[in-house]
Amino acid sequence: MKSLKISSGLSTAFSAAVFIGVACFSYAFLKDPNRAWHAYIMNYYFFACLGLGGLFFAATQHLTSAGWSATVRRIPEAFHAWFLPALILAIPIVVAGKTVYEWTHHEEVMNDHLLHMKSAYLNIPFFVVRLVLLFAVWYFIGGRLVKNSLKQDQTGDLTITHENVKFSAIYMPLFALLFTFFSVDLIMSMDPHWYSTMFGVNCFANLFLSTIAVTIIFVVHMKRAGYFGESINENHFHALGLLQFAFTVFYAYIAFCQFMLIWYGNMPEETVYYLKRYENGWSVVAYGVIFGKFLIPFLAQLPRE
Repeated sequence: MKSLKISSGLSTAFSAAVFIGVACFSYAFLKDPNRAWHAYIMNYYFFACLGLGGLFFAATQHLTSAGWSATVRRIPEAFHAWFLPALILAIPIVVAGKTVYEWTHHEEVMNDHLLHMKSAYLNIPFFVVRLVLLFAVWYFIGGRLVKNSLKQDQTGDLTITHENVKFSAIYMPLFALLFTFFSVDLIMSMDPHWYSTMFGVNCFANLFLSTIAVTIIFVVHMKRAGYFGESINENHFHALGLLQFAFTVFYAYIAFCQFMLIWYGNMPEETVYYLKRYENGWSVVAYGVIFGKFLIPFLAQLPRE
């Protein structure tokens, strides 16, 4: 495999995208700081999920001793490089938390029985502790998995494979717990009166689906550019496609289960989540998710081609 080099045109495009993103956020911040921070957190969460999802994919391959993914695994492993930007970009969320999160205001917590009952969990010091734990696991275990994987390419030492299986087994339960905290803290707690016991699983389905999709985009691009040579063929693309297809169905299943239970229960503290998504023109986006994220991809991915 030849070494990867980023063309000057692609580098310029990346730089332009960063500039446009900063400019748009700055403009939004001047117009409506609250809405700007909401957008910032949602975008931050998405890219952080890709970084965490890449390590999750690599860990599953080590635990299952999957041989087919050895040539494509380096792509999701490279998502670990997002750790440092994610760490730096998390600082504004902690600093500007009072703009977005109702539970950071002491007066409101004291005057709201439900928020007061949740205050043992929803408070800034514990929020920071959970965030630090997530980054610690991401850095140390994720970094070790990537380092060992690169080292094995050079040495071919099988003991490294066994070591990565052990690290993957440690990573899995920690990932499940800390990613659930991460999703609840950053996203669900924006509306601290609402809750769903399926929210963590729903977020995980989105994480893995997005990770596989981005992995496929990179693999296709690099294959066409000649970086993989003959080490990747249609069977690798088929395997990745099967994962994407499977998690398209899994995502739809989880999303429907959450919707069905909330609709059937018909309790105000739960239904508010969907009511807001069908008001003020947002119903177009809601139906767009149904068609664009499930029905169309489901039908498009049925044929092997």
